[in-house]
Formats: sequence, structure tokens, C-alpha cells
Amino acid sequence: MLPILSSLILTFFSVWSPSNQGIEVDKRIIEEKGDYYNISVEYPLFKDNRYGSYLETINNVFEQQAQEKFHGSKEHAEVYQYLAKKREVPLEYSSSFTVPLNQNGLLSVLYKHYEFSNGPKDFSYPYAKTFDLQSEKELALFDLFQEHTHYKDFLFKKITKELQKYTNNADFKSLGERPKYYLKPSCLVIFALPGEYLPINHEIPYIEIGYEELRPYLKKEYKKLLLQHHY
Repeated sequence: MLPILSSLILTFFSVWSPSNQGIEVDKRIIEEKGDYYNISVEYPLFKDNRYGSYLETINNVFEQQAQEKFHGSKEHAEVYQYLAKKREVPLEYSSSFTVPLNQNGLLSVLYKHYEFSNGPKDFSYPYAKTFDLQSEKELALFDLFQEHTHYKDFLFKKITKELQKYTNNADFKSLGERPKYYLKPSCLVIFALPGEYLPINHEIPYIEIGYEELRPYLKKEYKKLLLQHHY
């Protein structure tokens, strides 16, 4: 029998100090524990006077997404509470984030959602957003590259080669309109959701491509920001 817990929603704050001309990041958590579920949703709060109005817009987006994720998880738990009672194990919903790049006006936020709910086993998946704070724009992968170069051919061949390290049964035919990615200080990371590039039973691929390899294809402004230590 599941223990009876009182419901509680909490918001915590913890400060990540800026470095390398980065911005300040606070972490907030919406959390609730019920009789048959545990829900925890993190979201960032960014602070920097240089990008005040745009950061406010970004903060509103992440807060709204967190609220939607929290309430969606709670509604889902209400539907499948019978499974928690049958298993005598609470349903679990957790969304956490990291900031793999925070420097020179570029910001990448990587989320990981974990869930053990109505399926036979737990699962997780990542998603990410990258911003150019100076130009006040969320960056799609293709925004980083010069249009007249053969960057798509390079990326396709690179990803194809890396996927062969996972399996010979990769199902990767094109980059698609909006490939999933995030930025780290030393490299671009392209990833996929479960079942996208690889069979569903394989681990999620994270393909790292160093900026030096991308030098011939990057736009001038991003070459300067991402390769500043290589000049």
C-alpha cells in the first residue's frame, strides 16, 4: 500500500555565478508529492543588465513551459494513479536542466525529462534551446552556418559516420528542417530523440563536433565567438 503524503509545492533558488563573460543563472523548482506521484520541474531564471528585456522574454518562456509541464504531469498522474496503486510505487515525473554554454552572449540550455508512469519501464528524453543574446534571437542549428558553404553535406557525413559507432542499423537519411543540438565551450553537440536516428532500443546519440572542424562553415560572428581561443 502506498504511503499517504501531503501535497506540497515548493520553489527553491540557487545561484550559478557567471564566468567567461556569462550571465547569472538562478534555478527554480516546482515540486509536488502526492499519494501516488512525485513531480519535480526545474526551470532557469537568467539575470544580466546587458540583456534585460530579452532575458525577461526568455525567462517567461521557460517559466510557462515549466508550468505546463508540471500541470500536464499532474493531470497524467490523475489518469494513471491506478497503476501506482497496483505497483505500490509512485509515478515519477522529473524535468531538470543544465547550461552547457554561457559565455560571450551565447546561451545553451539542455533539458532532460525523466518519467516512470503508464509504460512498463521508465524513459527519458532531452531537449535544448540556444540563444544569441546580442541579436535577441533563438538560434536554429542552420543559423550558425554560412549558406553558400557545403555545411549540410559535412554535417550529414559526420553524423552518418558517428552513428555507425552505435549500430549498423541507423535510420538517418537527412538533417531535417530543425535538427536538435546544443553548444558546449569546445564543440557543437547534435542529438536525437529515442527512435529518431537509431532503433528505439538504442541509447540516445550525442554527436560532438569540434568548432575547429566547423571553421570553414561557421558565420563570421559565430566563428569569432566560438573559436576565440583558437585565433
